[in-house]
Amino acid sequence: MKVTVANQKNLQVVGNLLSAARDWHLATTPEVWPVFPLEAISRDIAEERVYLFSIDSIYVATVTITETDPLIWDGSEDPAFYIHKLATRRDYAGQGLGATILEWIKGHALRSQKKFLRLDTWATNARLKKYYEKQGFAHIRTKSFPVDSPLPDHYRGASMNLFEMALVEDVLYQMRRELSYGL
Repeated sequence: MKVTVANQKNLQVVGNLLSAARDWHLATTPEVWPVFPLEAISRDIAEERVYLFSIDSIYVATVTITETDPLIWDGSEDPAFYIHKLATRRDYAGQGLGATILEWIKGHALRSQKKFLRLDTWATNARLKKYYEKQGFAHIRTKSFPVDSPLPDHYRGASMNLFEMALVEDVLYQMRRELSYGL
């Protein structure tokens, strides 16, 4: 699998992958991503946060990675990558593509000297909770957002599961983190 940083020429490809993932979610779960405006995707691409994954020159997945997410993670300044908008083509489902992408992100994070990977999902999505726990993420807490939250619409009034994967070997550091989250 080849990994590239998306550029503006890939805007429609990223948009199509996200739209297809949204359509599949509409058919399978009550919680769905919003339609992501191309302008928002374009901003993420301009900030070099969007990655594309291809197999045999076919784009099969995308993910957006940020280094901060203060409104969801309460202003945490830990060195972390925050995973957003991980979407894969349905015709590649069941081949371990998501797990492979998460392993790539983990390696990228370690090379970038990050100590954590973090992500969020709807609290009611038990299937995704089980999936991310199987991939090595720990459920840190469930967080509810007020209806007047400054976050995008799909967070307003929602409860989200926050997941974290520790990438550090420093046992004392990890123990302090676990105590701060009450684990």
